[in-house]
Amino acid sequence: MESEALTKTLEILKAISDLETALAEFYLFSSQLRETEKDFWLSLEQDERKHARKVQEMALMLEDRQSLVAFNNSFNVAPVHNLKNFIAKSLKRLQTYQIPSDFKTLLSIAWNIEYSIMEIKYNDLFSIAEQGYEELMQTILSETTAHRGQLGSKITAMRNSPSKGRNRAAVPKMQNESPRKNNLKGHASKPQ
Repeated sequence: MESEALTKTLEILKAISDLETALAEFYLFSSQLRETEKDFWLSLEQDERKHARKVQEMALMLEDRQSLVAFNNSFNVAPVHNLKNFIAKSLKRLQTYQIPSDFKTLLSIAWNIEYSIMEIKYNDLFSIAEQGYEELMQTILSETTAHRGQLGSKITAMRNSPSKGRNRAAVPKMQNESPRKNNLKGHASKPQ
């Protein structure tokens, strides 16, 4: 790998590692806000820290054996930086009470972040990669998919449970989900 391509790739890997660390911080903060869901958030936080370490491991492997991958020049690092900034802003807004810290709001933010990570398509970083790189990246992607599924399941369960008041936070629509139909029960005109 040429020096310029190597430098660019290492910068991108650093940005991805920083993103995973920022998400871990978001989950850690969420665990401190929500004692009843503390274990759930801490589990996600530990996974994100593990993802950051895996990306750092990839960078070290790349530095040691420069010829084992081919960088994909079309990979766009801007969404990585944008998502990291979104996480930082969301965390700051939670810390300053500008947005609610209820479970539904936290789930909504987290689901959107995990979904956005999948949209970045980390696996497009390399056009050709040795098996070790592929395995590390595939682990990160599959765990991110699992996180999104866990968050989505909790969101769905909350949607399907009876409302405990009118102050419900907005919950994101899941991809491929059909729009909700208004419940017109009791509002239809009865035949005379």
